[in-house]
Amino acid sequence: MRSVGKMTVAVDEDIDPNNVEEVLWAIAYRTDLMKSVKIEDHQANGHAPKLRDREWEAKIMIDATMHYAMPPVALPTKEIMEEARTLWEQAGLPPVTPRWKWYGYDLGDWCEEWTKCAERAVNGDWLINGERTAQLVDTDAVGGPTAGVPRAGVVSWNEKTGTVDYPPGFPLKDRFDTDE
Repeated sequence: MRSVGKMTVAVDEDIDPNNVEEVLWAIAYRTDLMKSVKIEDHQANGHAPKLRDREWEAKIMIDATMHYAMPPVALPTKEIMEEARTLWEQAGLPPVTPRWKWYGYDLGDWCEEWTKCAERAVNGDWLINGERTAQLVDTDAVGGPTAGVPRAGVVSWNEKTGTVDYPPGFPLKDRFDTDE
């Protein structure tokens, strides 16, 4: 209807259209301003105050939907956040009332291998992820895994013992006063 709505925003199912914060987030993160915004002139005067210097109104339409798979919302999974909430409550801390998007979720640009990496990190097996990265990435070309740290040999994960093996002379503590 040409006389209703000066602003129209299209969003995906994961966005609550009644929550302005979510709609603005979708506009900020999912809109390609050059392709996703259209301004139409010559719209009938609607319910807003009339313009004094124009016979017609204009309307802006914003496509704030995902145009391709995107990385997930960068928060821990729902299960981890629910566990954290339970621990929070058990500690007797003040009640928490999440407002929106209080846990991460998939938006299509994610794979099972990355889920495994995230699970290892949560379980404290982060070094295995480093070993994986070292096998996949030429770390010397990107500054090395411990760029600037004098060392002989490499840190490795001992799968038999489930511990980290440090080479002789590896500095286990930086030379900062804060490392007490």
